[in-house]
Amino acid sequence: MNEALQKSECLKIGCIQKTHGINGRLLFVFAPEFADDVEKAEVFMLEIDGGLVPWFVAADGLDMKTDSTALVKLDWIDSEPQAKTLCGLSVYMRRDDVHACRDGEFSVIHLTGFTLIDLTEGRVGEIIQVDDYNGNILLTVDHHGAHIMTPFHDDLLVHLDHARHEITMRCPSGIFNTE
Repeated sequence: MNEALQKSECLKIGCIQKTHGINGRLLFVFAPEFADDVEKAEVFMLEIDGGLVPWFVAADGLDMKTDSTALVKLDWIDSEPQAKTLCGLSVYMRRDDVHACRDGEFSVIHLTGFTLIDLTEGRVGEIIQVDDYNGNILLTVDHHGAHIMTPFHDDLLVHLDHARHEITMRCPSGIFNTE
């Protein structure tokens, strides 16, 4: 029996933004550091109902547009209505298929999928996105269904546990108060 692919074995690299045309093509947006990996990919994992589902890229189905966008045609998606069902979904790749992960490099972008633990609040939630605004790193965390942005800086970092995919930080006071 095959076991399902776990999120901890994968890295979120982007999302399906919208459909393109009537033949089932999709606009895929991803972080620029993954451009080489995306260009070589034969399969992407889409997060559907909390689980990762593999989707194979159709023959000649990947057309790189920029260093952070591509038009992709997936096997078995042949119409705009079918493609629309995939819009907005997060896209993952196996960590073994991502160049930086294979080479042992670690950057802040790899924190996507990690659980954030705050010294005051305890377990906050999953980091769903990492953004770099001219060197100012913001982590977007799914905190009880709300997407909360918190800054990341080495001075705020308490502990990083790669094996457990957890990061412990001293987050700004009250940042997770959604009331």
